[in-house]
Amino acid sequence: MKLVDFSTSRRVTVAMIMVAIGAFGMVGFSRLSVNLLPDMTYPTITIRT
Repeated sequence: MKLVDFSTSRRVTVAMIMVAIGAFGMVGFSRLSVNLLPDMTYPTITIRT
């Protein structure tokens, strides 16, 4: 119950924490490098007789 009491009594603090988490998430997502077509090497089997 302490978490609920804290959240309801300090709404601005909880809102600022949520905004900060969202901002850090957006910054991290923007710095994440994603290749649309990554280099792929398909496995091959070599048979020697």
